Amino acid sequence: MMKRSALLLLLVCVPAWGQSKVKIALAGPMSGAAAAFGDTITKGARLAIAQANAQGKRQFELVLADDEGWSSKAPTVAQALAADKNIAIVIGHFNSSCSNAAKQIYGKAGLVCLSPGSTNIHVCKGFRWSFRNLYHDDQQAGFLATYARRLGLTRIGVLYDKGDSGTRPRDRIRYRGQDAEALPGRDGSLSAGANSRFPAAGPAAGRQEGGRHLHLGSLQRGGVDCPRLAQIAAQGPYSRR
Repeated sequence: MMKRSALLLLLVCVPAWGQSKVKIALAGPMSGAAAAFGDTITKGARLAIAQANAQGKRQFELVLADDEGWSSKAPTVAQALAADKNIAIVIGHFNSSCSNAAKQIYGKAGLVCLSPGSTNIHVCKGFRWSFRNLYHDDQQAGFLATYARRLGLTRIGVLYDKGDSGTRPRDRIRYRGQDAEALPGRDGSLSAGANSRFPAAGPAAGRQEGGRHLHLGSLQRGGVDCPRLAQIAAQGPYSRR
């Protein structure tokens, strides 16, 4: 609800530039391994635009741009959007690696980009045209490490992808003094023997995922059954609100 309200406010504030319709670009993984995230964001954006259009003050049009979640394709998407002078703002990209790969292009074009999912700490640093509406990796990793200690968890399995949003949480959890077993993965696949390297289930074990949720199915099929810190946290202080 908070993100949708923020998008509604954004739609009200963007310049019209004399257009009959203001084009809002949404750049993200509309296909590929992270397509579920792209679908969720698209549905939220369409709802926000429909609500804004219903007010009748200004009309908006959503333009979808698929980067497939790959940093190699994000610059091509960014160049196409930056070349369209009717695009008022870009909501995106979702993946941190894509945001980092595209932000210089948006910056040169003077086109604002607002990410709903890029948590890498470098996404907004030094770029006046790049923004996000969520926490960054150091914040979430530091919270999880601290919360794990409060729960008495002594070992954490850190499942991460090799993108910009995966390795930073792994390193920060280690920096906070936790015994973190790091397992690289990509698109739901894990290396042979990865399941056996994860902490066994029990009160002194937990895991944090710094990447795609598809990895969790692979672990569960391999017989790993550990509590996820994010789920534990959600059942703690947040459940009492």
